Amino acid sequence: MGWLPWQLDQTAWPASVPEFGRINGAETAQNAPPDIESAVRVDRHNSPDLVTQIEQAQTTSIDAVICSALDDEPRLRLNAAVLARRPDDVLKGMREVMKRSRATRGCIVIESDAPPHWQRPLRSLLKGDEIEIVELPNHYPQADPIMLLFALLDRRLRPGQSPVEAGVVLLDAAAAATLAAPAFLPVGVLRHRTQTASYFDIPPGTPLQSVLKAAGDDLRCPIFAGDWRRQRQASSGFLIGGGELTFHAGIPGDLPNPQPCVRCGWCMDVCPTGVSPALVLEAAQRNDKPMALRGGRAACIECGLCDLVCPANLPLLQGIRHC
Repeated sequence: MGWLPWQLDQTAWPASVPEFGRINGAETAQNAPPDIESAVRVDRHNSPDLVTQIEQAQTTSIDAVICSALDDEPRLRLNAAVLARRPDDVLKGMREVMKRSRATRGCIVIESDAPPHWQRPLRSLLKGDEIEIVELPNHYPQADPIMLLFALLDRRLRPGQSPVEAGVVLLDAAAAATLAAPAFLPVGVLRHRTQTASYFDIPPGTPLQSVLKAAGDDLRCPIFAGDWRRQRQASSGFLIGGGELTFHAGIPGDLPNPQPCVRCGWCMDVCPTGVSPALVLEAAQRNDKPMALRGGRAACIECGLCDLVCPANLPLLQGIRHC
């Protein structure tokens, strides 16, 4: 079978916190005024619609604001790098969200194996603060809101639900830092051919193509936004804003031809939410909604692990999305 998906979690932390290059120039940014109201319009997989969360918090009792510095990809630690480089901005952004949502406390979630020099800048600012640090093992897809809130609070959240329905407001470290300094967005690019990552601060509205060129990518392979295992492809021309801030380049676009299912059960074994991906794929092929529900379609977080382990190369994630 070769490598297993959780082996990516064993990637060593860089010896030093990466530097962020800067892409300047008004010609790169379009229709994106750098103010806090535009910065609060965050909506990405691990940092859900922040505007809606804050609006819901006005009429719902919440426990706290949770800021996640967990990253899906250990070779591209964008949130951890933002937290290490800009802890004051992260804290300022968190306090702004706490004020807007009327929360009285907050917590920042970091990886339990983060080296001391990645944590030291934050810890030096939090002595006696109302914001606490919570350490958590980070095995993909732990940063997913459903997985994160269950691990932290033992609270269940259905796919598509707002974290406010579990009593919290959730955002990532990049979102918190952007709230404090909305003129620039932190962005990371992982080039899979060379296994190297680049980090930039960019004006909102910068075309992805400009970032990829600055990172040294040749633009000839598909580009994936967010975690590459979720298979969300992006065009090089789209403008970067409140959506995904991590990008993966150099992943081959041609997948092996699928073979008949061998009934190995690996897709069920690896699923973090107990879905039977092979059964849901069969339901999609038959257009059988009840079968899909029996297979656990409603619990799928679309992490893509089933696709990675399938020895028959079945398009399991694609089938689930079309069911």
